[in-house]
Amino acid sequence: ESEKPGQNIYTNKYALLFDRETPETGNRTIGIPRVLNMYENYPFWHALFTRCGIRVVLSDISTFVSYEKALNSVMSDNICFPAKLVHSHIQNLIHKKVERIFLPYVVYEHESDKKMNNSYNCPIVMSYPTALGLNIDELSEQHVEFMYPFVPYHDKVELKRRLYQLIAVDRVADAEAGRGRVTGPKITRSEI
Repeated sequence: ESEKPGQNIYTNKYALLFDRETPETGNRTIGIPRVLNMYENYPFWHALFTRCGIRVVLSDISTFVSYEKALNSVMSDNICFPAKLVHSHIQNLIHKKVERIFLPYVVYEHESDKKMNNSYNCPIVMSYPTALGLNIDELSEQHVEFMYPFVPYHDKVELKRRLYQLIAVDRVADAEAGRGRVTGPKITRSEI
């Protein structure tokens, strides 16, 4: 028999998740760190922001060097390794000169299987965006808006309402004030 190596399914998974066309146009940019629950939810956020005319910038793949450079902003040595990695991704996006960084606060994920008992996120995954916003000095030093809104994936009605607040309401208020937070066609609640 042939001893040809097996296929690396993670390469395929990462391509399916993260290899998305991102137009270079758009008046605004939003950075999304390649961490934690973004390994499941990035396609949703990329589609939403891109459709609203916001250019999405994804953080680079993790490296040991980037991890070590960001350790000075980690609040606790006993936090899990995936949470420690988040710091390097935030710093990577800051260095890419994004205007905003988006990492939502998600308590429950959407249920992908009705047999699941619950879809509750790990307490670190759910709350870490809040800790980051309070502990990475470079965010304020570089004037980067760090957005970590509560996102209720488990409740479609509330999810639509929150997305409408996050995107459309701010867009309308900004447009009325003469500043455009996002460009592109106006989106309605039903489109979200």
